[in-house]
Amino acid sequence: MTAARAPLPIHPPVPLTCNNTKTVVAPREFRDWLGALRDQAELLRAAGYFVMVPALMLSLTREVLSGTGIAYGGQDCAAESESVTGETPASHLADFGCTCVMLGQQQRRQLRGEDSATVAAKAARAGEAGLVPVVCAGEAEHCPPAEAAETVATRRHPPRRTPPGKSRDRRRGPRSGGQRDPRRSARRKGRRRRLRLLTGRR
Repeated sequence: MTAARAPLPIHPPVPLTCNNTKTVVAPREFRDWLGALRDQAELLRAAGYFVMVPALMLSLTREVLSGTGIAYGGQDCAAESESVTGETPASHLADFGCTCVMLGQQQRRQLRGEDSATVAAKAARAGEAGLVPVVCAGEAEHCPPAEAAETVATRRHPPRRTPPGKSRDRRRGPRSGGQRDPRRSARRKGRRRRLRLLTGRR
C-alpha cells in the first residue's frame, strides 16, 4: 500500500530548505533525529523544508514524520525501468511516501561516474513514479557560491551568439507592434531571482 505523501513545499518567494543526511546519522540515532524534526514541524514547513534520507531509513522516516507535513525523499533511484539487483526503483520510493528523489549528487558523479545522460534517465523514472526529481546541477569542484551559480547558469544557458549577417540589436529588439513578450520578461525575472537566491545577493 502506497503511503500518503506530503507535498513538496514549492511556494515562492520562500526558498526551499533541504537536508541530505547521506549516511552521517547512525541508524540507532536516526529516530531521535527525526523526532527533533517532528517537534519543529510547523517551523520547518514555514521554511520550505524537506529531507533526503537513505533507502534503509525510509520506513522509519515514514513512521516518524507521518502527519507532520514534512516532505521527504530518497537519495537516488535506478536509471533502468526493469528490476536491477541492488538498485532502488523510483516506484518503491513512492510506495514509501517519498515526494521527491535527489539525483546527480556530486559524489555520485565523481565516484560512480554518473553523467548527465544517466541522471536524465533517472529523472525520467522518477517522473513516471510521480516523484519530483531534485537534480543536483552543481560545479565540478567546490568553489564560492557566486562562482558556482555562474558556472551552472552558464552551462544551462550558454551565451547566445548572433548568427552571421544578423544584427544583435535587431535580434533583441521589440516584437511586432513595439511590445515585448511578457512571458519572456517573466522568465528573465525568474532566472534573476533564482540566481540571487543561489548567491545570497539581494
